[in-house]
Amino acid sequence: MKVLWDHIDFCQKTFEKFLQTKWVSTKPGDMEDDVKKLMKTLREMKVDKRCGAFTGIQDEIKKWLTILPLFTELADDAMRERHWDLLKKKINV
Repeated sequence: MKVLWDHIDFCQKTFEKFLQTKWVSTKPGDMEDDVKKLMKTLREMKVDKRCGAFTGIQDEIKKWLTILPLFTELADDAMRERHWDLLKKKINV
């Protein structure tokens, strides 16, 4: 279980680092690769996969794996000012 808790701590620190990264400095592809490695490490652990700690961090990693491809799309050079304007209007910002 200690290995699991250490991995959870590492995951949370990684996610916190992602959240503190300024948009212009983001590298969503690299971030996605890092998160995939976190998931692979988690799945290879010899722990009770039904325990709350395991399922909790697994769910959090899955959420990151869902949103990071969206970050990749937003960081694409094809995004123009008009696209950002439409996005801002859609989310009321």
